[in-house]
Amino acid sequence: ALMRWDGQRLKEVSLPAERTRLSVHGMAVGEEGWLWAGGDGLWRLNGRSRWETLCAADSEICQIVSLRCQGDRLWISSDSGLWAHHGGQFQRIRGEKDSVYAHRSLWLDESGCIWASTQDGRILRYAGDRVEEIVSLGATSSCGLLQDRYGALWMGTYGDGLYRLDVKRLTDRNGNGSGPVRALTEDCQGHLYAATRTGVQLVGKGGMHPCPGTERIQGNEVRSVYVDRQDRLWIGLWGGQIFVCQGERTYQLLAPSFENSPVQFLEDQGNRLWIGSLFGLDLGYVQDGQLHTHDKAPYWVGAMALDKQGRLWVGSSRPG
Repeated sequence: ALMRWDGQRLKEVSLPAERTRLSVHGMAVGEEGWLWAGGDGLWRLNGRSRWETLCAADSEICQIVSLRCQGDRLWISSDSGLWAHHGGQFQRIRGEKDSVYAHRSLWLDESGCIWASTQDGRILRYAGDRVEEIVSLGATSSCGLLQDRYGALWMGTYGDGLYRLDVKRLTDRNGNGSGPVRALTEDCQGHLYAATRTGVQLVGKGGMHPCPGTERIQGNEVRSVYVDRQDRLWIGLWGGQIFVCQGERTYQLLAPSFENSPVQFLEDQGNRLWIGSLFGLDLGYVQDGQLHTHDKAPYWVGAMALDKQGRLWVGSSRPG
């Protein structure tokens, strides 16, 4: 499903498709202001309210996972490989030996190159018409890419820890090589934080170390980390607990009505913090040291994005 917050509640948006039950896994906003949504098809919001279908669920581009905009070009990762949409046309981008890999994470680096991870553990870089396979990690599959302010590319994996790559080659591997790294975030000083099964890890040249000030939650599985505009680190634990780390002080938000595991945080233009969970969406903001929740929905939240007008869009899947 695709939903939009209208200031009072979440409203489901009808997409032009034959199927009534749809999943949305990725969203992106282009420079021209168009909002793109991908999952069981690809749709574009043309204007304020008119959605148009670019490809249907039964098309050659199947199960879209992630979207990235680069100027007027849209990059699409899917189970059928990497695609580009430009000038109203789709183009399949093939890797070495004309092979097609199921693509997962996408990242657009500062030089304009597209980095992509594949289901079979390959890291590919696309520069113009040239495709370069940077490294193959075997059965390791990526669940997130991020480029820090120094140009290093970081990759969290489902079961093999955290990797660091520069823009030329694989340079270093941080962590103990076991367990998933589910989320990455960077603060205004350039410190990188990783969400792991054993707590929040601060990533540095010597590897991953427990984040100072978060000793009380070390040993707990962390699902999400996020740095807001006030440079506060938000931490979501499996089971629904939410902590905030500011400096070396960490405190828990009292949210008895929030029972789901937070998997995403997003701060809007009004400094409200949105929380996407495994079983619904909650709008949260801090007041008197407490987190107030406003809305829930029986969905798995797959993606959240703010458009040029500051409106919140939510992509989701229905449980089961």
